[in-house]
Amino acid sequence: MIKKQAGFSIIELLIVMALFVVVLAITTTTSTTILRQSTQQAKVAETQMESIVGLEMLRLDIGQAGYGLPWSYSGALTGYTEASSSPSSSYNDTSTTPPRAIVGGNDLTTFVINNSDYLVIKSTISGMNDAAKKWSYIVTGTTTQTWGTDDLSSSDRIIAVRPTVGDTTIRQLVLDSSSNFSTTYSTLSNLPVQASDLIYGVDSNSTLSVPFNRADYYVKRPSTGMPSQCNPSTGILYKATLNQNGINGGGLSELPLLDCVADMQVVFTLDMNDDGVAGTFSNPDGSTVTGSEGASVASVQSTLGAADMLRKRLKEVRVYILVHEGQQDINYTYPNITVTLGDSTWPEGVKKTFILATMGGNWQNYRWKVHTLVVKPKNLY
Repeated sequence: MIKKQAGFSIIELLIVMALFVVVLAITTTTSTTILRQSTQQAKVAETQMESIVGLEMLRLDIGQAGYGLPWSYSGALTGYTEASSSPSSSYNDTSTTPPRAIVGGNDLTTFVINNSDYLVIKSTISGMNDAAKKWSYIVTGTTTQTWGTDDLSSSDRIIAVRPTVGDTTIRQLVLDSSSNFSTTYSTLSNLPVQASDLIYGVDSNSTLSVPFNRADYYVKRPSTGMPSQCNPSTGILYKATLNQNGINGGGLSELPLLDCVADMQVVFTLDMNDDGVAGTFSNPDGSTVTGSEGASVASVQSTLGAADMLRKRLKEVRVYILVHEGQQDINYTYPNITVTLGDSTWPEGVKKTFILATMGGNWQNYRWKVHTLVVKPKNLY
């Protein structure tokens, strides 16, 4: 039998190879696009999840500002030591003046990035330990109310606050004869407590150096560990809690909350004419003021500097946080060169016009977004 010698010609092979190359190129381009977009969307989703967790912690701390704080001292506190390093020490109170629930710094030029603001929250509940979430009250003698769950433990460091004397609300810190303001829950009898005194847990282990917890919020770029997907001019939003017992010299323990942050701006809403309606807006140190009440810089700064006036007049805290979602995307162009942090009707100094061009030559290839928190403190009054 004679075998057939027919096959493919070179022309046919070249045509098939050309078609294969075209199909392969289309498939490769499509796959690359899908991979790039899926990676970008994954980074965006990651940023959004971080935002939910980190911003909710900030929201809760602002809402609980003032919780458990004494309003008065009967004398200078023994062993009082607040923050020791700059800039955190700029927002300290003293052993003779009751703590302000909220304190802020405006457009810092060192420590933080891009002249962002600095926010301090003081309350017993802003700590990161178990004791900070517990409280009770004196039923009789040194017997306290117990709840069955989340009760104070014997080693928890506590303070006692006397809410009233007669018909007068004083929330006075209870001191012993040596002006010590704290003890452990198991040695509550060291303090001269009486029926109806409030007992607040502050720390699970350490002797207290101040009768409250403190959380500082700021944006800085760490020396190491900055996520690679972040713009080189961004930083991390931190919550930093004050170490009790002077640990690390009154230092702060940092907890990173949100990556790729370019700026944080804080605005206080105040009722400066005491009519029950907020009408004044101020940056966190009171150096720039606007509103319908005619308040002066001096009067606002006086209010922000006094715990009792702050409780009376601070109605709302607004926080604006500029971040980018996901990583750099060379196929995306952000449409604006500036972003406004705050109400556009406010003057500069209360609002901030952030110039994105300062974030480097590739600033347009990031998806910039402003997170806005508007929180009413619930525990000032």
